[in-house]
Amino acid sequence: MLKLVFPLAFFLSVSICLADNVSFSAPAVDETPIQFALIGDLTGGEREGVFEAAVHALGELNPDFVLSVGDLIEGGTEDVTQMDKEWASFTSRLNRIDIPFYPLVGNHDISNMAMRDWWEKSVGPRYYHFRYQDYLFLMLDSEDFTGQRFSEIKQLRNEAILVYKEEGAAAFADTEYARLDERKYGTIRKDQSEHFLNVLKQNGDVRWVFVLMHKPLWDSEASGFSELEQALADFSYTVFNGHEHSYYYERRSGSDYVQMATTGGEFTPKTRGEYMDHILWVTLKKDKPAMINIKLEGIVRKTGEPLMSPVTAQ
Repeated sequence: MLKLVFPLAFFLSVSICLADNVSFSAPAVDETPIQFALIGDLTGGEREGVFEAAVHALGELNPDFVLSVGDLIEGGTEDVTQMDKEWASFTSRLNRIDIPFYPLVGNHDISNMAMRDWWEKSVGPRYYHFRYQDYLFLMLDSEDFTGQRFSEIKQLRNEAILVYKEEGAAAFADTEYARLDERKYGTIRKDQSEHFLNVLKQNGDVRWVFVLMHKPLWDSEASGFSELEQALADFSYTVFNGHEHSYYYERRSGSDYVQMATTGGEFTPKTRGEYMDHILWVTLKKDKPAMINIKLEGIVRKTGEPLMSPVTAQ
């Protein structure tokens, strides 16, 4: 059974199936470091074999838990049977390792209202938080649109995808959908922002806060993230996002902002950063996180064979 982990209590009323062994440990009394891993975008044109290589590597590295920055299924459908099929495919591949996994929603996971309802009923909350020992994790939903706006974006997205398939990336870049701020940066509405502001108030004693989102909410004044970012200034914190399929790092207000590249997603046209398939490894010791990127094409099995063949952007 996949150890899909969510907190035991959250503000949203949803139906989820929690793993039997969900628990949150008290702070450790020894100096054993906490180690966790992040995976990047899997879908948006998944390339065969990459995610399988990542799962194999994670099984050998054995982190305490694994986090995602979203886009776990291809999505773009209103067919619940198809959603269930894609989620079952994802979980069956991840089930090869026995490591707790914290999911995050991306635009492929929730690309219309039907998918939003399905996620909340079948997977878990769209946004939530958890505390692992003295470290706080905020898992944001960057697709936090109203129903009406979601429908408008869905229509524009469907039209743009058709253009991409028939005419290519250059034509896609000229579509209305491609130019939308919501497509690039996402949105977080008042209810979600207030939820996390309250979480921060209730956890003022944590050593570090990790903020995960799919789209880079932090890169837009109009996304609704600014109030939460201001509150984070009272903490030591790190921000992670995905979506753009290229690795990018920025030092902002004295904190690390890391944009994950891919763990199998297509190398889509980029505006910043570098292409790579990777796992981001984080070690927590003496309060400050240490981070290192593990490129999948650079990992070699004990037999001397590469874990996966080198890949190049098209």
